[in-house]
Amino acid sequence: MAFAGMFIGIILLVILAIVIIVAIIFGITAIILKIIGKVKDNKKLKVTGNVFLVLSIVNIAPIIIFAGYLTYKSMFAEVILPDGKTKNVSSKTAFRIIDLAHDGSDEAIAEIEKLLDKKPNLVYFHDNNRESILDVGLENGNAELVRTAIEHGAVIDDPERYEYRAYDKTSMEEYLENMIGREFTRDDIEIITLLFENDADTSYKLRIHYYSNPFGMAVWGVLYNDGIVTDDELEFMQVIIDNGITHDSELILMEDLSSNYHFSDEYHSNVKKDDNYYLLVELIRKED
Repeated sequence: MAFAGMFIGIILLVILAIVIIVAIIFGITAIILKIIGKVKDNKKLKVTGNVFLVLSIVNIAPIIIFAGYLTYKSMFAEVILPDGKTKNVSSKTAFRIIDLAHDGSDEAIAEIEKLLDKKPNLVYFHDNNRESILDVGLENGNAELVRTAIEHGAVIDDPERYEYRAYDKTSMEEYLENMIGREFTRDDIEIITLLFENDADTSYKLRIHYYSNPFGMAVWGVLYNDGIVTDDELEFMQVIIDNGITHDSELILMEDLSSNYHFSDEYHSNVKKDDNYYLLVELIRKED
């Protein structure tokens, strides 16, 4: 496939070169004929020169139009608004705001707010990975970024990200899935609260067999992200319970799985069995 693509690219370059050369030849011929026609006051030469000039323009025009189109596409990116309308935003500024989101510092978020105040449609921009600044905030557990995005109109469960097969999830699922692989902070309490406050989809679309809803996903994040259950993590679980998701009938803990299950290093299986651990177990078993 790669060779075929390269071969087609070479053919297109050859065709482009031929078209340009022919256009140049027609252009030069037109100039010569028009000059000679003017000097000799020969109407036929002048007309013929005009014909060659038209042929030169006809040959080069598609290239100019295509080059202009590529230039325009590189300068602007299209975003889809919540009402379905499309708008163009500066590509340079759009990718700048994604870079700032990945930075995630207070200074970066302050700059994001300034950009969104000037160009509010930037909040709907998705990069080549279909990530918006909201998605970056959820992925990295940055509550200030998530809040800033939502306050500027970001769409939870945005179809532009999630209505594609590779992203057949929800904002909450992707957030909870990423939470397992990083350090838990109090930002997570604010993020899960914001998701519930903004009516995030709580349905389950992943195909993992040891939990079946956000409660079970959160339990796995709390238990196995760092091997200890903190007070903040218990508060996090309480937010989920307070919002009506109190149980996962299909939840299976790592200790209950057979030995043929293997997990990456981001899962800490040796969880400290302290008071907080047993409080969490009590929450899990509450409705068994």
